[in-house]
Amino acid sequence: MTGETPRTEARTVLLTGATGFIGQALDPLIDDRGWDVRRASRRVPRGPSDVQMDVADADSVERALEGCEAALYLIHRLDSENYVDEESRAAEVFVRAAERAGLRRLVYLGGGAPQGPVSKHLASRLRTGEILRSGRVSTIELRAGMVIGPESASWPCTCARKASFSFLAVALKPASAAATSASMRGTAPAPNRSSSAFL
Repeated sequence: MTGETPRTEARTVLLTGATGFIGQALDPLIDDRGWDVRRASRRVPRGPSDVQMDVADADSVERALEGCEAALYLIHRLDSENYVDEESRAAEVFVRAAERAGLRRLVYLGGGAPQGPVSKHLASRLRTGEILRSGRVSTIELRAGMVIGPESASWPCTCARKASFSFLAVALKPASAAATSASMRGTAPAPNRSSSAFL
């Protein structure tokens, strides 16, 4: 088995942070599972599947989400002194736009939640997850540890690279809501939808 999903009808997922390290690695894995990937970033679009989106601009977020069934939230920034407030506002904008767009599934890649005090950076990641999970869209928050990057000695191993990101692609199509909630932290399905109707 290759893990690929036969394409039956178009299903569109919004991949935020598409030009980033994780977004670029995840893109082909989502495509292999039968999704039409709409790539969002703050950069000027380069192809027909690219959209320009800035989470500080609610209109651009709504345009990017139009017609999507699911979204991967890979947005994170440390390039501002006020990044904690900016990340919280961005999550608020995104989750409200996702609700208006009728999104069925939102997957967020956050950070770990250790016992005891946490850093400012990690606290911001956890707060972002809380905001995203507070909405009406069925949401999975994946709390990752260290992400292996191109400078790591283990990165040249193709198998290790693919395994590092497969969990995000799989999260788009859980076997059931019960199994999802047992293995990942997320919000419950909306009452008017069956667990099999998500994706």
